[in-house]
Amino acid sequence: MKNNKIIKLSFAFLGLLFLMACSGEVETNSPPSISGVQDQTVEVGAEVDYLNGVTASDLEDGDLTASIEVDSSLVDLDSEGVYKVTYSVS
Repeated sequence: MKNNKIIKLSFAFLGLLFLMACSGEVETNSPPSISGVQDQTVEVGAEVDYLNGVTASDLEDGDLTASIEVDSSLVDLDSEGVYKVTYSVS
């Protein structure tokens, strides 16, 4: 009879641990949003500030503007054309 009580208490304790683990808050991570990116027309040979007016944020971390990365490796400012610039933030 004593062994039955120990087993029942063990199951009760394990059940309580399981409920405590399941009742914790679920962590979310919303994707960041980048705003202010616009098409730009510039003179051949001119300098471009790709981050002018561009901001980034998410719900958990708030302002992520300082973490924005710009890939302008396909842009040739010495040649006329249409080029793709990629913005990312993590």
